[in-house]
Amino acid sequence: MLLIPLILLANVGGPAQCPPLAPLKAAVFPANVDAELAVEGDAEAAGRVLVQRIQDVGGQDVAVASPGPGRLTLKGFVPGGQVGLAPLLVPGHFALRWVDEPATKAALGDAQKAPAELPAAPAGRTWLRQAGEDVAVLVEPASFTEADFSPCAAQLVDDAAGGKALRLALTDAAKARFGEETGRRVNQRLAFIADEQIMMLPVVREAITGGQVQVVQPREGASLRVLLALVRSGPLAPTKLMAVK
Repeated sequence: MLLIPLILLANVGGPAQCPPLAPLKAAVFPANVDAELAVEGDAEAAGRVLVQRIQDVGGQDVAVASPGPGRLTLKGFVPGGQVGLAPLLVPGHFALRWVDEPATKAALGDAQKAPAELPAAPAGRTWLRQAGEDVAVLVEPASFTEADFSPCAAQLVDDAAGGKALRLALTDAAKARFGEETGRRVNQRLAFIADEQIMMLPVVREAITGGQVQVVQPREGASLRVLLALVRSGPLAPTKLMAVK
């Protein structure tokens, strides 16, 4: 039995701009937002990413403009208004990273909860915490990043417990490598990470050859619909909300 939820489906590639999602059945009421943003990098590219993210969470009549280098203006209706916009301004980097179990145990011993201040990480390892949990682990460098996923194949699905899950599809090239790695590292934990925070920490019980990974709703942090929007849009250059009218 796999503790990492998987469904065997064909990978579906797609262009950088994914087709629209079906409307939300129970969306947060959109509120008008008129904002100015500072962007490190290509402001026009950042604008395209933001428009897709806002539309994917149920935003309407969204328009962005670049009045000058490193500046964006954004107008439109965003679910939750300014509060709903904030989680869409994150970089949106994703990764799968193996847990270094011996190093984690050596550092924390049998402690049930991770301390507020963690010891220094060994060379080549990084401490990461799990969203909504008192859990911290040492992880290896990323084995898979957002470049290894097919963004437009990501979708929300019903899970076995009657809730929702985010289903992600690896590219064909990554799918073969994922099957080889999981077959070689049975009974080890594989962390699904979004912007340096662990969303899931399952144990791999056998080789996973289907190229599909499902992420259940974390106890804290962004909703699955927001995570879906981040995956579909691709990463966003560092962007900061400067002013809201």
